[in-house]
Amino acid sequence: MSKQLFLIRHAQAEGMQSDIKDIERTLTNDGCRDAMRMGKLLSNEGHIPDLILSSTAERTRETTRYICEQLNFDFDKVVFTEDLYESSVRLMLSTINKVSDQQKVLFVVAHNPSISYLGESLTGELTGNMSPGAVIHLESSVDSWQEISQDSCSLKMSYDPLTL
Repeated sequence: MSKQLFLIRHAQAEGMQSDIKDIERTLTNDGCRDAMRMGKLLSNEGHIPDLILSSTAERTRETTRYICEQLNFDFDKVVFTEDLYESSVRLMLSTINKVSDQQKVLFVVAHNPSISYLGESLTGELTGNMSPGAVIHLESSVDSWQEISQDSCSLKMSYDPLTL
């Protein structure tokens, strides 16, 4: 049984400001709109997650909330983890490797550059820098999330709000 992995970069966020911490940055109006559009696109394509993992940053929470609304996915079932904030490819992969094998479709909402690097590592392809709100759909023929590793996935599709 194959595993479907969707790597999602949070939508466009407000710039850095001296009076708020990075983790508290929120989405811009365009970012909110793009997150809703990406959620609608995923829904229209029939991509419904069994599990969503998200960074604890406010901008990823907001992105995830908009996507959940479009997918009719219960936001309260999202698993928020600090391991996806200011993360490395190794730490993100470790988080994915811990997912229960009962889950077949996994969404991971996180940050650049790690989310882009993870996509390249898992596929062995130059997927490039994911723009804010972008999604890459990966597939692997492995039976267990523990088997997801470098070059274990193929790139199925790339969705970029800037080109939709």
